[in-house]
Amino acid sequence: MRGVPDKTASEVGALVQRIPAFPPVAIRVLDLLQEDNVPVDKLVELMRSDPAFSAELLRRANSPLFAFQSEVTSLRQALILLGFRRVRGLALTVATGMYLRKAGKIEDLRRFWRYSLACALLSEELARACGLPEDVAYTAGLLHDIGRLGLMVAHPEQYAQLMRHATEQLERGEPVDVAQLERDLFGADHYEVGRRLAEAWRLPSPLPEVAGRHSREAARQWNIVGVVRFGCQLAIALGFGILPSPYNPSVEALLEELPQPVRNRLPADLHLLEEGIRRKLSELDIESFGPPAPAVRPPGVFAPAEAGPPLERQAAVPLSKPEIDEDRRNPLRPPQMLVWLLVASLFAALLLVVLKFLPV
Repeated sequence: MRGVPDKTASEVGALVQRIPAFPPVAIRVLDLLQEDNVPVDKLVELMRSDPAFSAELLRRANSPLFAFQSEVTSLRQALILLGFRRVRGLALTVATGMYLRKAGKIEDLRRFWRYSLACALLSEELARACGLPEDVAYTAGLLHDIGRLGLMVAHPEQYAQLMRHATEQLERGEPVDVAQLERDLFGADHYEVGRRLAEAWRLPSPLPEVAGRHSREAARQWNIVGVVRFGCQLAIALGFGILPSPYNPSVEALLEELPQPVRNRLPADLHLLEEGIRRKLSELDIESFGPPAPAVRPPGVFAPAEAGPPLERQAAVPLSKPEIDEDRRNPLRPPQMLVWLLVASLFAALLLVVLKFLPV
């Protein structure tokens, strides 16, 4: 691959500016869910501001991933049934799938989608065992390679070529430094791009730290960053990696590094966990997502105000009991309306018969 000189800070900034913006509604959902006591109405109104995003979110809520007994018919209902934490993870999964869909048509890059989801699911499982926030770990695992994600979306063919080149080298038994290949091709690696994107898109902590480079030689730390790092290594060991590598430790060797209390809280057979992950990946195949957002905005710029009504602070709605979405103007669906019309017709006919035999 032909190399290019290392770019200056301003040139790297220009490279980042050319990367299409992540769906603004997803960033705002992520930011809003950092608050305590978020009003349901406010979150629903925000998600409705992007019709494609809200439709995709509702479709996923009705997928076999959650297997609700009845159909989820509104965003409000989805929020109540799933809860804020699961909606946060689902919203980011939907946004990432829509963002990557164009690049995901290339098989070399589809593997990245599967790898990212596996990292998210394993990070969530590890966080549960460590007593850390599971939703934060899931989000960090999903977006830990956001720099690579941005480069893939902006330059899908070039990045696919880079991955093929790296694969060929690895298959020949030659060492590969993917970050150096990225610097040769783009002038910056995905760590630097990821850190800048996390800052430009105003992603909350610890996402900028996770996206930036951290030492592989550092001692294990069982915080969110450490859990995500371990989850990614475990994803590779379980066969979800994006590149072949003979240098990665086995699942058993990795588990030996876990503190005993954490290991005891994990499923006894991680290969059963692997099967569960593969089932979820089949439900979240990249081709099943809706089209990416047509408009490309500079990083950090959100959707225009006309996309929906202004988001005013409203009273919090309790989540302890089911609610009915007031915005559903006509609660009767066509089959129900037909039944009611039939009942009304029979009642009218009966009334005519009764009136006919009444004395005048």
